[in-house]
Amino acid sequence: MKKKVIPIVLLFILTILGGGFLGYYQGMEEANSVVAVSQIVIPENHEMKQVSEQFAPYFKKTAKITAVGDIMLHKWQIERGYEKATDSFDFAESFTYIKPYLSEADYTVGNLELTMAGRNQNHSGTAILGYTDYPCFNAPEVIAKNLKDVGVDLVSTANNHSLDSGIQGVYSTISYLDKAGLEHVGSYKSQEAKQSKIVNINGINFGFCGYTNITNGFQVPSDQSFALNTLNEYNDAKIKAMCNEVRQLKQDGAEVVVPILHFGNEYVKDPDNHQKDVVDQLFLAGADIILGSHPHVLQPFEVRNFVDENGVSKTGVVIYSMGNFISSQRFNSQGEIAKDIGVVLDVTVSKVDNQISIDEIAFTPTYVYWTDDVIGVLPVCEVYHNMEKYKNVLDETGKQRITWAYKNSVKHLIKNLNYETTYENNKYHIILKK
Repeated sequence: MKKKVIPIVLLFILTILGGGFLGYYQGMEEANSVVAVSQIVIPENHEMKQVSEQFAPYFKKTAKITAVGDIMLHKWQIERGYEKATDSFDFAESFTYIKPYLSEADYTVGNLELTMAGRNQNHSGTAILGYTDYPCFNAPEVIAKNLKDVGVDLVSTANNHSLDSGIQGVYSTISYLDKAGLEHVGSYKSQEAKQSKIVNINGINFGFCGYTNITNGFQVPSDQSFALNTLNEYNDAKIKAMCNEVRQLKQDGAEVVVPILHFGNEYVKDPDNHQKDVVDQLFLAGADIILGSHPHVLQPFEVRNFVDENGVSKTGVVIYSMGNFISSQRFNSQGEIAKDIGVVLDVTVSKVDNQISIDEIAFTPTYVYWTDDVIGVLPVCEVYHNMEKYKNVLDETGKQRITWAYKNSVKHLIKNLNYETTYENNKYHIILKK
């Protein structure tokens, strides 16, 4: 019956619109035989407005969220982003070729795997123009603005490098993100600030949360446990608390819940049993789209059709690792451990009659290129079919890596899916619901 409501409702509203306007126009014609178009003012029809509001849920609403993986700044990037004349930094050029893929989305998220404690506020590691990279990242704070400018809307700040600049670095990072207008989940300045993040995107409420499994041996002070969402190496109580946040997001009005999760093993191409178990629990608790990071290489998608703990039949999407979006990590000598390859992932969600569905996945692998002036991100599919256009940023090794990513990464990402894959507009598309 619900499928038949929409055309009937449309016909009803169009009838009101047409009849109301026709009657009004005929009345005007009787009063004045000549009326300028600019003089016609259609009066507000309160009945029509009420009908529109009453049947609004039956009109389809669609939102596309885009996700990218690890965002890191190593010394080679810091050095290239430095402008000696002004003693300042800028990394905008790193995103020149990937910006259209981020800004076209309705909402874009990523994993910010660094801290911003301020210049010369280094707790460990060798200083690079006042900042540090591995093993403790303290990056130029302009990166927050650069990300916001290219279309990133929200980042997770919960990862194994969150405490690289100490607890004050956690708070400072949040302050710089707030200043740039970049939303964030995963770390907080106070217990009061530790609230659910629900964002209305095109009429659909998305709930976001961020968690990390490890913190590289650093500990959150016991009197400030609110500061970082951590699982403490798959601690059962911590996993339960994370699942409870997912449930709370649903209770607070989130129609789609998106955990951004830092877990798994570095440089391993497939998820382990711990990752799969956590994903199972998150889906049962009400999660819809799970975005994984930490391994620094791509791990595959899964599409799950299941019944959640409330008895609701659902479809869930998980990518266990989105790889590195931007970093200075490169591939191993055989080219198989692809730390230079990531993915831009689109997930399209729709709502009709207050029913949510995940309709489509679309994606393109990404490649981090190096020149003397910049380390930046390229969209693999587009570049693969237009190598000549990018000859100014691609050396022979770069061309080989683009080709390798095109031929290997796509197959790896979809190897666990039983859906037809099509290619259009430089992306691979997987239709989950027609």
